[in-house]
Amino acid sequence: MKKIFILIAAPLFMIQYAAAQNAYTIEQCMELALQQTPIKQQKAYYATMETLEKRQVTLHHYPQLSINGQASYQSDVITFPSSPVFEGPDIPKDQYRISVDLNQTLYDGGLVKHKSAAEASQIAVQQASVEVTLHKVVETVHEIYYRILMLEQNEAILNEKLELLRTQEKVVAARVRNGVMLPSDQKQFTKQKLNTEQSLLELSYDINALREVLGTWTGQDMQNADLRSGNYTISQQPAAFKRPELDLYRSQERLYQSMSSVAGVQRRPKLSLFASGGYGSPNPYNIFETDFNTFYIVGLRINWKILDYGAYKMQKDVNELQQQIVSTQREQFEDNLSRELIQEKALQEKLAAMIQNDETLLSLQKEIVASSFSQLQNGAITSVEYLDEVNEQSTLAIQKSLHETQLQKSALRWQIINGNILNAINTNQYE
Repeated sequence: MKKIFILIAAPLFMIQYAAAQNAYTIEQCMELALQQTPIKQQKAYYATMETLEKRQVTLHHYPQLSINGQASYQSDVITFPSSPVFEGPDIPKDQYRISVDLNQTLYDGGLVKHKSAAEASQIAVQQASVEVTLHKVVETVHEIYYRILMLEQNEAILNEKLELLRTQEKVVAARVRNGVMLPSDQKQFTKQKLNTEQSLLELSYDINALREVLGTWTGQDMQNADLRSGNYTISQQPAAFKRPELDLYRSQERLYQSMSSVAGVQRRPKLSLFASGGYGSPNPYNIFETDFNTFYIVGLRINWKILDYGAYKMQKDVNELQQQIVSTQREQFEDNLSRELIQEKALQEKLAAMIQNDETLLSLQKEIVASSFSQLQNGAITSVEYLDEVNEQSTLAIQKSLHETQLQKSALRWQIINGNILNAINTNQYE
């Protein structure tokens, strides 16, 4: 007996487990889409770029060592007049030189530090742009997911209507055979049934297409997946916006600040140590040595750009204007988000009120349909009049279902507008 129970229970458990494994909430679909999109890989690329850029900038603190060689022939050289007292050297017109040159920055006015900050700001802008694109992925999945739910709810309601028509068609057919009702009444039921089947066929194609699109976003087979809408509530007091677009604007503002800083420090004095040693003919530091010989030079070099004709000020003004432009764009974006939240809140209040009205209307219409079928059987109304009432019931049911789904969609959209949903997905804190 136990063996029989195990053999029966095991397949049932496997079926339930498989069904559970094939169920996807909207948040899970969003997370899968974020993992699936190639755009996300750019975040790792930019992080690596930031590390490499920082290393590259700090290399300017290291000694710069180079090997330089030169062979030349010149048309004229210095000649010394003949003198019984002094015999000048015969400087050759062909000259050769190879040297090792060293340059070590001692003080750069903070140029490397500010360049490093500017590079980090540039990478931050690019990373924020990736987050903006990922947020658009979330919005797209949100629209597709709830579009599927709405169509499937319509499909379920039409299936109920079709089942009702089939049942009542049998009753009408029996009464036609008994001569109580006309054959035209049965044809009206058949026609309405075919119209409903056609609507269901159209819905089936639309749902399959959308599920396939959702599958391309998530990388999963969504044709038979169980899609479930969560239960979300709208916040009366909106929290601070966490949208990636705001991070992008702030990163752009910091970038322009960094660019102004780099332009400013470029005017500061710079001190460096230089050294050069080599072998050549003639000696570049002693023209009296015309044979191949060694030479060297060491010293300190200072470079100070004291006059730039206002180029720095103009560049600083341009960067400040760019920063102000970005700041106004950020403020406008925040204003638009606030307006969207106001609209979503008003939409939710409207939908909640409409759902209550839908429930009352649908309850009354079901009573009307039941009463109308009795009237149809008694010949008090025509089949067309009865089917009008059936269609009205289906319309009200679809309307109620649509409003309920729209309410849940709007509640989740509130979180998307705030930017909370993307943050929750990234930290796996959603329910």
